[in-house]
Amino acid sequence: MKNYLANLLLFFASFLFAIILFVAYILLFSSDKTQVLLSPLSVKKTIDVSNFSLDKAPKDSLQGQISSLNNEVFWQSRIATQASAITVPQMIQQGELLKTGEKGEVKVEFTNVASVKLGSSSEVNFIQTLPVNLVLEQTQGQVEYQKVGQTPIAVRILHLLIEQDEGKIIIDKIQDEAVIIVKIASGSAKIAFNDLDYNSQVVTLKAGEKFIFDDNTRTFDIK
Repeated sequence: MKNYLANLLLFFASFLFAIILFVAYILLFSSDKTQVLLSPLSVKKTIDVSNFSLDKAPKDSLQGQISSLNNEVFWQSRIATQASAITVPQMIQQGELLKTGEKGEVKVEFTNVASVKLGSSSEVNFIQTLPVNLVLEQTQGQVEYQKVGQTPIAVRILHLLIEQDEGKIIIDKIQDEAVIIVKIASGSAKIAFNDLDYNSQVVTLKAGEKFIFDDNTRTFDIK
């Protein structure tokens, strides 16, 4: 009988000790977990807050200045969903868009880099204006690009990528057609595209040449 009671007490003592260990483990784990959850707050204090802004372009990007505009000219900011009419010159930054009406025209100048002149019914998206590379997208109309500095200039239009080496080029997207005409007024340019078989094609043009491209068939002619 004494042995039975002794064994019973030993069992309850062991069981109680196990419960104490389990509770201690839970408390310790919860404490560690709390510390992990709180740790980002202390880290956050030591990390520099980013200066990224939706409405403002990167501080190192170039800004263009509208030097002239006539009749219907529309501007779309980095955060706008559609373009609004403008009547006075203003700065143009990376990520913005300019377009003209049927009788409109506008010219943007990037000091010591390039000038971009939109004719009527034209549209240009200033995708990237970093000092190392100026990348624009022309979606319609006739636009004149004059390179005056060393910064590389690239223009995307439909399936063409046009890299202007120097001088002045005029890119004309025929309205309601998939035809693009690139005129080299001065200097030179390289034009790259993939044909319908996904083969890369690169064409070099010099002053006086005219490149006529059918975007549907991915074929071209040079005159």
